[in-house]
Amino acid sequence: MARTTAESRHTPDLCAAAYEALLPRLDAVDAAALLPAPADVRAVVRAALEASDLADDDELRPRFARLPAEEFAPGTTDALRETARAMRHALLRRDAAEDQGSGVLLDEAFATQAHDTRARMLKVALHYFEDDAALAATLKKVGRKKGHRPLRDDLARLADFYEAQRETIERDPKYYRGGDVAEARRIAAELTTLLKAAQSDELGQWDARLAQAFTLLVPAHDEVRAAGQFLLRSGGAERFAALPGVRRRPRKDEAPADRGVTPQPAQT
Repeated sequence: MARTTAESRHTPDLCAAAYEALLPRLDAVDAAALLPAPADVRAVVRAALEASDLADDDELRPRFARLPAEEFAPGTTDALRETARAMRHALLRRDAAEDQGSGVLLDEAFATQAHDTRARMLKVALHYFEDDAALAATLKKVGRKKGHRPLRDDLARLADFYEAQRETIERDPKYYRGGDVAEARRIAAELTTLLKAAQSDELGQWDARLAQAFTLLVPAHDEVRAAGQFLLRSGGAERFAALPGVRRRPRKDEAPADRGVTPQPAQT
């Protein structure tokens, strides 16, 4: 999978170094303070890296530095960058642990059925949508990686694609099968069960590290976002977007009506 622009500026070596430097703070995170994990960790990491890069822009960074220290703590933009990098490192290590722990042997008949279902569904989808630039981008991701986890993800992706394009796909006279969506989801669910059974202790450890890093990431991102929206209040404030799928835990002293409202730094 091609790297995003943000990811290309945050290499694995830089992310590993950030993780090592952040370890003392990760270890100090109170278990009771851990935030609920986001549904899509990858999207959160991408968004955090993009916000960090925006704050590091040659035009904006000096403006961040001029904000009063009592309103915006010096080093917050650096903290966001390094925490996002550390979180990306933990995600990469978690993926590696999951791949190593998924070396289960599939029943031959089940494996054949899974691969045949993926190939058949992909053939139908490509027949109708290969020349559709927007939809073909999703299909090009299918089958690019080997292993049980990519197979599971491919089947789930194809099932979603079939349901979204049902009116066109179900007209295929040769390869389309009415039960393929349900079959793909059933196989994907069974693969998930098998993968979970094979999960290693290392996988659980990286899940814990991701939760700790995420707990540190959210307040840093909240601060940078609020300051960035203030600095770009005359235009472009929307570039500092919220983290996808993240619901911030309200503070004890925060009124219900204030929850979700982004505080604005005082004008310099």
